[in-house]
Amino acid sequence: MKADSSLVVMFLTVLILQGVAYAQEPPKATFIHGKVIDNTGATIEGAEAELIRQIDGTVIDSLITDSDGLYLVEMNFEVDESPADVLIRVAKTGYTNYQEAIQVHGAAPPEIVEKNILLTEKPGE
Repeated sequence: MKADSSLVVMFLTVLILQGVAYAQEPPKATFIHGKVIDNTGATIEGAEAELIRQIDGTVIDSLITDSDGLYLVEMNFEVDESPADVLIRVAKTGYTNYQEAIQVHGAAPPEIVEKNILLTEKPGE
């Protein structure tokens, strides 16, 4: 009989733990992606793209654009963070810097924002 009650307790514990796991909110995220181009429409490889939290200036994610000028930056949200004000900043030597403030909300499944960016060549560089 003792073995039966131990089995029941173990079974109930597993059920409770599964309920807790399902009750947790799935993680929220935002992905911002696009292409960096110049004023002729040519893609810009090697530009630095950054996603920055406006409230404290923290760089959330950064990368260098690939040979097709593509970038993808990501923000994962804590429960109390949504919505969030962020800056997208893109820079490359010889071009004017790009910066835009946007508000992201995070979602599960992730919010996806497409943002193509135009960098203008600096004269004489």
